[in-house]
Amino acid sequence: MLEVVCVGTGTMGPGVAVDYLAHGHRVTLAGRDRVRLFTARQRAETALAFLAAEDFLSPERHVTALENLATASLDKPGLFENAAVVVENIPENLSLKQEFFKELEAVCPPETLFLTNTSSLVVTEIFQFLKNPGRAMGTHYWNPPYLMPLVELTPGELADPARVEEVYQLLLGMGKTPVRVRKEMPGLIWNRLQFALLRECLYLLEQEVATVEELDQVIQKGLARRSSFMGLFKVADLGGGDVWHGISEYLFPHLSDMAQPPALWDEMIARGEFGLKSGQGFYKWDKQAGPDLLKARDRYLLDKLKEDGNQQSEIIDSPNTQTLKKREDQ
Repeated sequence: MLEVVCVGTGTMGPGVAVDYLAHGHRVTLAGRDRVRLFTARQRAETALAFLAAEDFLSPERHVTALENLATASLDKPGLFENAAVVVENIPENLSLKQEFFKELEAVCPPETLFLTNTSSLVVTEIFQFLKNPGRAMGTHYWNPPYLMPLVELTPGELADPARVEEVYQLLLGMGKTPVRVRKEMPGLIWNRLQFALLRECLYLLEQEVATVEELDQVIQKGLARRSSFMGLFKVADLGGGDVWHGISEYLFPHLSDMAQPPALWDEMIARGEFGLKSGQGFYKWDKQAGPDLLKARDRYLLDKLKEDGNQQSEIIDSPNTQTLKKREDQ
């Protein structure tokens, strides 16, 4: 059992906390605003109740997880003195994250792991001012963290390879699928792929090739269904590399190379059409449609986790998790 501090009370902080709690670790959810901290704890408890109701956590594990969850203000004395892992989930602002970790370094034991959940910033830049950057790296989760197995593990240029391996094994032991980002780029891997696809969809929409609904159908019923089983490069190999190479020579010049969002999206933003939170985006939303869709999404993702065999009710004691435990006990 590790002592973990999850910093951040927005969308990701409570979700990451739940992921650690579901695997038997003690977690303190920390933030600056008391009201937001209270709400974040409620969200974590709701997520744990969902996992228990869906038989993904045993009743005993559910009770233990609730007992292992604490909340604290960031200015609480001694908050970090026993932490084996600190996971940062604060807003995507480089100077804000740099200042946070500089302050953190002054109050943490030298062996405490520093993990940032950045989705777009360069990890090396976040940690470049630390005296001991070897223990610091990126672990980018996807929402909701306790249902999405993929974590982008970004060592950057400063992390100690031995500590990176510890985190890799820790994530494996939590049923995650950690993928190492071997070279830092804005957007890491998933966001680059996601926004490349979004750019092409926006281009096809702007060119009136298909509607929003039709484009989503092509992704859901076609591309995503097959790709979720075998990825993309296996599809290319099965289809014949020579065939796909030939198609690429013809098709690549015709794909979108937009460097900025298209005018149709700019106009939507100007009209205040932000999606679910405004009631209108690419789709029209009523008050109940969003929550209903999120509930359906979570059940779908949980079913997929069960199919994968990533049972979060089973803690895997990997060797490097044991190493972290030994450090924590010293």
